[in-house]
Amino acid sequence: RISNASSKSTASTYNVSSSPGGRGALFAARVGVIARGSFTLSLLGALTWSSVEMAKILKLLSVRSWWLLAVGAGATFARVCAALALSALWTVPLGVAIGKDENLAARVQPLVQIAASVPATALFP
Repeated sequence: RISNASSKSTASTYNVSSSPGGRGALFAARVGVIARGSFTLSLLGALTWSSVEMAKILKLLSVRSWWLLAVGAGATFARVCAALALSALWTVPLGVAIGKDENLAARVQPLVQIAASVPATALFP
């Protein structure tokens, strides 16, 4: 049996009234805290285990494999930078032109709105 003093302090901690329905709400709040804690601990355990397993696998890679990974990552980075630069070369001047010319904005704005409504993933094959 819970005394009134501890019930009131716990009830105020969980912002629950001391009415008869308050004990059910208090129980639900405690279950929620336990569930969140259990989920967090499970997630941390899974992350720790997977990190250890990943380290074991990566330890098996040769120096040549690490070099190939670095070259591949560098090539990917260069492609992304080139794509961003290429896209900025025409979109920034076009955006400035549309922003400065009201007639051009009136003609192009509907097309821009249609293009903006298409999700980017729809453009991938």
